[in-house]
Amino acid sequence: MRSEHTRTHTLLGRQLSLQAKLLILVLATVLVLASSLFIPLVLAVLLTFLLRPIQRRLPLPAPASALVLTLVTVVATTLAAAALFEPAMSWLDRLPVALEHLEQMGSGFERSVARVTEATASMERLTEVDNGVAIPVRIQETDLDERLFTETGSTVVMLVTMVLLLFFLLAYGEFMVLNSARALSWRRRIRFLAILRHLERDYSTYLFTITMINLGLGLSQGLAMLALGMPDPWLWGALGFLFNYIPFLGAMVGTALVALAAVSTVPDSAVLWLAPLSFYVLSAFEGYFITPMLLGRRFRLNPLALLLGLLVWGWIWGIAGALLAVPILVALKVVSRRVGGLRVVSHAMDGPGRDQAGRAINTPQGLRRFGKRLMVADRGAPRRRVLAEGADA
Repeated sequence: MRSEHTRTHTLLGRQLSLQAKLLILVLATVLVLASSLFIPLVLAVLLTFLLRPIQRRLPLPAPASALVLTLVTVVATTLAAAALFEPAMSWLDRLPVALEHLEQMGSGFERSVARVTEATASMERLTEVDNGVAIPVRIQETDLDERLFTETGSTVVMLVTMVLLLFFLLAYGEFMVLNSARALSWRRRIRFLAILRHLERDYSTYLFTITMINLGLGLSQGLAMLALGMPDPWLWGALGFLFNYIPFLGAMVGTALVALAAVSTVPDSAVLWLAPLSFYVLSAFEGYFITPMLLGRRFRLNPLALLLGLLVWGWIWGIAGALLAVPILVALKVVSRRVGGLRVVSHAMDGPGRDQAGRAINTPQGLRRFGKRLMVADRGAPRRRVLAEGADA
């Protein structure tokens, strides 16, 4: 009888595991196929959390304050994009010059040129036959203008969708959530509203803080480029602001672009080295000192979780997914910390912390000591205290 009961539980566990795998597969497929819907939705939700504290301070009804904040956001973004569009296009036109300078500096482009030359010679040989008659080879070119028009049109549709979602989330989103809580029992309603309040407070704090940090980083990098005499310094500051949302790769890509721009403008000057070096040093200083000091342990993420999130969301949504990876991970951590059944996810995503004696847990000795204390801890207060040492405050 007991053996049959055990087999039943095993089969049930396998069925649940299979259902979870199928659910993850279906969810990933939907996110990929419906990216034009989910990307503006996620952006609108993030902006809603960012603007909600400001909306509460406005002495206006919710629809009016939502309209004001949406218009201010659209106008500010449009003006910034218009100011940066012409310098960005100018640098794209200078890209061949930068590549030519890199080739002259011996950056290894000779092998690429040799391959192109060899491929050209092979194509010439393919067009000849034994009797010396040439066979014309026609290369079908892609209609670049049509492709750019299609991509620009889809981007405009996504932006318009995001603006509409932002307005309606600010105007009626809170009322819809509170009204849906009426269907719950009194105890569950109180718990649901408490989780919602903590989520909004924590996530709004995170988004506002990280946006101000990135803005300060972009301003400092723009001032550094201005002091070094780099053309269009605020373009590089804007890139620093945007790329800082992407962990690991953002600083490296921004540094590479600044180095490429320096090569194309001042190849024989010390700016060639100082511009990318200052850009990277400022990014590293922000990442190692400013962000941990201002955000603290509560929003610190495990580097492995960051890398996995960057890979997964970058694969699903491309560049937009890479930009949204960290905010999505932080939202998952904030929610899982407040929901009892998901706290294991929050603990798994915790960044390296310190124990009550102030000793680092992420060192080999600290991890061994923390693991031993978990093994010997009894149920109850001692165990909870040990777990709290590696968790967020």
